[in-house]
Amino acid sequence: MQAVNMTQKHRADLRARNERARAFLRDRTEAAIAGARGAPPAGEPDREQRLWNTGGRYAGFFVVWVLMIWVVVLAWTTVFN
Repeated sequence: MQAVNMTQKHRADLRARNERARAFLRDRTEAAIAGARGAPPAGEPDREQRLWNTGGRYAGFFVVWVLMIWVVVLAWTTVFN
């Protein structure tokens, strides 16, 4: 969004800041692409990584389950008390 009453100085400053930010992101993107070219291909996850992934999945299910039960219990206690 751009203000309607921006002066030429502010407009030029905004353009310069945008160009600096774009150049920074362009450089970082090129560096990341160059770094990824030399990286070894990803393999299968090892046992410990699979364990952590499985544990995180079940922990997420548990959190969602607890939140759903909590809503039901809260509604039950609100209605019947």
